[in-house]
Amino acid sequence: SPGIRLAGGLADSWKQAPAPAPIAFTHDWMQRKLGRAIGADEVASILESLAFGVTRDGERFTVTVPSWRATKDISIKDDLVEEVGRIIGYSSITPVAPEVPARVPPQDPERGYHRRIRAALTANGYTEVYNYSFISVAQAERFGLPLASHLRVLNPIAAGQELMRSSLLPNVLKNIEHNRLSASEFRLFEIGREIHKVEGALPNEIPCCAVVLYKKEGDGRAGLNELKLVVDGLAPGVTITPAEARHYEHPHRAGTLHWRGAEIGRLFEFHPSFVELGRAQVAYLNLAALLANAPGVVKYVPPRRFPVSEFDITVPVGPRTLAAEVVARVDRSKVPNLLNVAYLYEYETEDAKTMTLRFTLGAADRTLESAEIHAAQEIVRRALQ
Repeated sequence: SPGIRLAGGLADSWKQAPAPAPIAFTHDWMQRKLGRAIGADEVASILESLAFGVTRDGERFTVTVPSWRATKDISIKDDLVEEVGRIIGYSSITPVAPEVPARVPPQDPERGYHRRIRAALTANGYTEVYNYSFISVAQAERFGLPLASHLRVLNPIAAGQELMRSSLLPNVLKNIEHNRLSASEFRLFEIGREIHKVEGALPNEIPCCAVVLYKKEGDGRAGLNELKLVVDGLAPGVTITPAEARHYEHPHRAGTLHWRGAEIGRLFEFHPSFVELGRAQVAYLNLAALLANAPGVVKYVPPRRFPVSEFDITVPVGPRTLAAEVVARVDRSKVPNLLNVAYLYEYETEDAKTMTLRFTLGAADRTLESAEIHAAQEIVRRALQ
C-alpha cells in the first residue's frame, strides 16, 4: 500500500485470556466412572503425559488444563475420564449395564379406589367416556353455574372451552345428545375432577363420577331403580332422601344420596327440557366423600350355618310414599331376628298404590321355629297397619 501512514495513534485492545479453573476429582470417583480398577499413580502419569498439571492430596486430584486444551475441549471432570479412558483403551473396560435400583412407588389410595369404581361400573355394562376439563360460557349459564366461580382459560385451545369445568354434567349432557342420535339405549360414566376457583390460592379439585343411563322408550322408573342398585353396589347401605329439584332435574325425580352419615351425591333424572327425546337418569357421586367414608378393614364373615326364612308382604301406601319410609317404620318396631328388608315392586292404579316388600328372618345359632316366624310376621303387620 504505497503511501500508507499511521493516523491517530496506535490502539491495542488485546488482554490476557483468563486461566481455566482447575478441575478437582477423587480417585474413587474416577474408578467408578471408568468402570474398572486403576491405580492413582497411573491416573496421574496419564494426565501428566498429556501436559495436564496434576496436584495430589491423598486420594484427591486437582488438575490444571493446558491453554491449548481449554477451548471448551476440557472443561469438566468427566472430560478427564474420557482422556484417561482413551489412553488405557476402551477395550480394557468390561461393559456392564448401569445398576438402577427398582423401588416400588408409594400406593395412592385415591387412584386404587377410582380403578375399583371403573371395574365395578364396566362390569355392569357401562362405558367410560373422557371429556375435556373445559366448558363454554353458554354451558355454564344453561346449568346455572356462576361464571365468577370458574377459572377462565387465557388461551383456549378451541372455541367453547373458555372455562375450567366446575361440574361434569355439561359435558355429560353433550355425550347424551351425541349418542342418542345413533342409539336408543346406552349406559356411560365419567370419572373426572370438578375445578373450583379459590381466591388467592390454587383451585380446589374434587374427584367426581357421573353415571348415566339413557333410554328412548319407557317412563324412566326402571332406570332410576337400576342406578340406585349400582350406587348401592359402590356404597352398600346407601339411602336416598327426596330433594328439591334443580332447574335441570325432573321436578319429581331428584334425591340426595347419603352413606355412613355423609352426603355423597345426587340421583336424578334430567328435566325434559334438557333431554327432549327419551329419558336420562344420572347418579352423580362425590368420590372424595365416598373414599373418606369407605370402611378401612373388611372383616371376613363366615357363611350362615342355619337356613333363613323369607316372606313377602304387600301393603297399601300413599301415592308419594317412598320405600325407605316403609322400611324405616319396620326398623322402628324392632322385629326380632330380622336380617333384611328388600323392596320388590309396586303396583299402581288410578286411585290406589301398593308396595311389596320381602322380609328375611334368621338366627346365627339355630333354625327358627314356626312360632318365632309367626310372631315376627305379626309385629311387621302391626308396624305396617
